[in-house]
Amino acid sequence: MRIVFREQALFSLKEIRTYLALRWTRKELETLKREINQELGNISSGLVKHQKYSDEIYFALVGKNNVKMFYTISEDEILVLDFFSVRKDPESLKLK
Repeated sequence: MRIVFREQALFSLKEIRTYLALRWTRKELETLKREINQELGNISSGLVKHQKYSDEIYFALVGKNNVKMFYTISEDEILVLDFFSVRKDPESLKLK
């Protein structure tokens, strides 16, 4: 299954990593990266199905449950829509 990241997802992830780099160790940042890759692998292989955010959008908690990864699944693709820090105001999340 192909994994595609929206530009917004890449931007948000970079922003989150920059913020966390000031508070976390390098090892914790590597763990976040590994958790994201592991979750995507699990989703791709059909091992897990996460909570629904809306009809077609799911989310997974990664990075010591500090980051939500929003995604959709189609027949042959996982589309990562956005990453969102749980510390942010939930009203600021805009998924399309």
